[in-house]
Amino acid sequence: MSPIASFEASGAFPSSRAICASSTAEGLGLKSGDIIIEFSGRTVKTIYDYMDALGAGKAGDTVSLKWLRGGQPMAGEAVLKVRQ
Repeated sequence: MSPIASFEASGAFPSSRAICASSTAEGLGLKSGDIIIEFSGRTVKTIYDYMDALGAGKAGDTVSLKWLRGGQPMAGEAVLKVRQ
């Protein structure tokens, strides 16, 4: 399954550092530096939280995300894709 984005540790929460072209993240509108705080109803505080939530889904599932961009809350939905 295609990850939403690649991450780096940034304080308590993982933040996106790179958004892959044609990825679920790109379709959702995530940008480098965005901090994902919720993935399909699961709170995301660490990269492990994110990986657990992503692992619970499968290609074709619609997921909801909440993230922070510059401290401002944002939200959206996307369909998980197969990693290519």
